[in-house]
Amino acid sequence: MNDPAVLDSVPAVNDALEHWRCPDCEYDLHGLPTLRCPECGQTYSREQLQRTHERLAFESATGWRRIPAFFITCFNVLVRPWVFARRVTAGYSFRHGAAFGLICFAGTLVTRATLVTGWAFFVVWWSAALACIVAQSVILATLDRQSWIVSDRHWGHSFLFWLVVGGYTSAVMLTEVVYGPPELALSSFLERDAMRSLFFEFQDARLFVFRLQILSWTVALTIVFVARQRGANKTILFWIRSLVVWLLLWCIYGAAVEYVGLPMHQWLIPIRW
Repeated sequence: MNDPAVLDSVPAVNDALEHWRCPDCEYDLHGLPTLRCPECGQTYSREQLQRTHERLAFESATGWRRIPAFFITCFNVLVRPWVFARRVTAGYSFRHGAAFGLICFAGTLVTRATLVTGWAFFVVWWSAALACIVAQSVILATLDRQSWIVSDRHWGHSFLFWLVVGGYTSAVMLTEVVYGPPELALSSFLERDAMRSLFFEFQDARLFVFRLQILSWTVALTIVFVARQRGANKTILFWIRSLVVWLLLWCIYGAAVEYVGLPMHQWLIPIRW
């Protein structure tokens, strides 16, 4: 009679949150008579599920509180990505993620006060960033097999999730208002000794800042990817795969700069509008 799976019934908890999911396999626990997952057999207490299902500050805040919540969410994305990963994988809103991303894009307009730029500069910047978000969402959704197979969801749902994550990780753009976006093209990653020069040569402060910005962005996305792989065996192959994802994200950014940003720059910047 003291079984926590029976005492902490799901209907009582559902008053606080619309859907509960198993932290291990993401099985939907909504409407079940107990907090024992029928898919993987794990049992949880109400407190465990509450910690697991903490929402992002930007999504849970209302009214004027959404302003400080925006900066709290930015801080978690950039400085505490493991907290961001835990919360965004527990639940997310496409509407909130899109709004957050739009605010970050609009925030780059501060660059007008720090750099002498025209509107064409922002068109190039935003186009490359959007291309990067879409490309990373397609690739991460495809590699995110564990999540959309185990939870019986299709690829499109995973793609939508990664679009939302792309909106939130756009917080890194707010750190680019001093120097502009990192100008690191894919070809620079593929040159001989590129990795050594990329990570261990710091003669140029501007390039050093660029590296930190991309590092912050890629680490946040990789940690979210790892958090999504609930139920996967954490073998050496799993961690190698995660490392490959991290390196692939650098290449995605470089490709967006080289094949979207640079061509648009050559086409639009001479117009000076």
